[in-house]
Amino acid sequence: MRKVAGSIFIFALAGLLVSSSLADTSARSKDGKVEVSLPEGWTQTSLPDSHANIDLHHPDSRGVATVRTELKSDLPDQDLKHYAAGKIKHLTLTNRKMGAPQEVTINRMPAVRYEATGEVKDYKGKYWFTFFETDTQFIEVTTWSVPSKFDDNKKDFDYLCGHVTVH
Repeated sequence: MRKVAGSIFIFALAGLLVSSSLADTSARSKDGKVEVSLPEGWTQTSLPDSHANIDLHHPDSRGVATVRTELKSDLPDQDLKHYAAGKIKHLTLTNRKMGAPQEVTINRMPAVRYEATGEVKDYKGKYWFTFFETDTQFIEVTTWSVPSKFDDNKKDFDYLCGHVTVH
């Protein structure tokens, strides 16, 4: 009987450890409608003045990301390219240098990405603004880091863009 109870305890503990480690591999919006799987080292955070559904960071790589969604029904005359261009037009980066829009693929779907450098509150950064869509939502994933760490973060930035789920 003790062996059975001990075995049950070990399996329960193992299950708890697995489920808690799985819980740490994704971030979810407060309303539960948006989720993103996280690469190793990334955690959910709360950025000052953020209007995003999800804010993320990686303290070691100094990478930061936000995920925002908007209902397409609220913007009935917008296609993806116009939506992205409108968002880029209203950015508040100072000393910004914006690259031309690039067509990329996210989850086998067309997406638009802009690469930029600029400053926000004296923080110099390099950015990717990536836009894609579902049947009902426009999705914007903004990723950035200090310029010296940007290239090292690109793999994680791509991963984040490709692992957003809207429920």
